[in-house]
Amino acid sequence: MTKYFIPFFLFITSLYGGTAVQGWYPEDFDVAAAAEGVATILDQQGKDVDNIGIENIIFTDADHTLLKTMTPILLRDTSTGQLVKDPKDGTLLRLPNRGAFSSLQLLKQELPSLPWDSIEVDYMEMGSVVALDVTETIDSMVAVLMSSDKMSKNREYIITARSDDDVAAAMEDYFLNLGIDINGVFAVNNATIGDTIGYSEHHITIAQKKALIIEAILHLYTSHENTIKSVSFYDDNDDNLVVAMNLLPELFPKIDFSFYDVVHEGNNIFTIHNIANAKDGILVSPEGEKLSDEDIEYHSYDAPIPDE
Repeated sequence: MTKYFIPFFLFITSLYGGTAVQGWYPEDFDVAAAAEGVATILDQQGKDVDNIGIENIIFTDADHTLLKTMTPILLRDTSTGQLVKDPKDGTLLRLPNRGAFSSLQLLKQELPSLPWDSIEVDYMEMGSVVALDVTETIDSMVAVLMSSDKMSKNREYIITARSDDDVAAAMEDYFLNLGIDINGVFAVNNATIGDTIGYSEHHITIAQKKALIIEAILHLYTSHENTIKSVSFYDDNDDNLVVAMNLLPELFPKIDFSFYDVVHEGNNIFTIHNIANAKDGILVSPEGEKLSDEDIEYHSYDAPIPDE
């Protein structure tokens, strides 16, 4: 089996414009209002937002972090409203692997005759409750959540790039059937979530949306007489991890952070790697080497999904 996980750290100047809260960070982002938005969303999901005594929080992505997602991502021609078909055989055209941007580039090279200016990625199938129900879990990550869920001072949140309105209810039901009571689900590309948190009008990336949601959740908890001791963030996307590593420890120096990359090794096997930690706002490698003097760029190499 090919070993794909080969991490490295590059120290560069001002990856996000100097300090963590400059550059991409929206100048008019109101974190207090965003925290109230979080409370509204959690209330709508039937979650208790007033409990105190919380000390440890896990934030995790869903697809390829908790779930061995194989749901196809299709393409749609916005000029006709129709799903795009492969001109070679007439089948619906699907992204060939997990990376939307890299997949599109591959398809554009392979099928240059298609009207790419009017073609967009269509995540319709990612909103299917039925598809989610038959998706296999990444057992090592489920074990992490199950262990945390047993602790009264712990909370677990799913922060996913999905966008459908039914994602929260579907995810909650899925994990309840596994015996895990997720404390909240945030689909960062959902329009209502974006409006409620307050980032919809800003041209920011999925990684940046995730970081703002985590910031808002932590602000909500720390303003409710909680002393948050530790936060763990699990994701399979390097950009999501990098943005969170650069932003969150600086904003919350009293919280200990741990960042984990969930890597696809091939053959539908996923492994968890601790890539960085933070204490007193200082980011360090798993071996304790200081990483926070300059911003960090992190890369790992995942096997394609599906396997080639």
